[in-house]
Amino acid sequence: LGGAVAMRALQDYPETSKIDLVVQDSTFMSYQDVGFHKLSHSLLFPLSPMAYVLVSDRYSSEEMVKKLDRPTLVIVGGKDKVIDEKFGRKIYKTLTTQKKWLWKIPKGGHIDVFHDPKSPFRTQFIELVDSL
Repeated sequence: LGGAVAMRALQDYPETSKIDLVVQDSTFMSYQDVGFHKLSHSLLFPLSPMAYVLVSDRYSSEEMVKKLDRPTLVIVGGKDKVIDEKFGRKIYKTLTTQKKWLWKIPKGGHIDVFHDPKSPFRTQFIELVDSL
């Protein structure tokens, strides 16, 4: 919930111009969409449409993603079993900011892009931060 909550919190933060980089790692915009996805890929698939009735999107980050003008890095893991990479791709496509990056970590799981000390993404991240 970290990325979704952080993005939604930006709606209430009056000084977004002071933010140099937003990082969305293994996250999503819609709680309902994730609920539907989880139910539809389980034995409960007949109940999957109920996600749109039982789960609230009141604090969804979708509106902030649409209007965010800060540089944003979206990271998705190709092997993420918690949040499917399609949700991160949707964030990336929805972003209207001029500076945005999508990193797909082919063997990446959930929020583990920097776990491997030999990961080339550590260096790439430092280079990205330095470039801002």
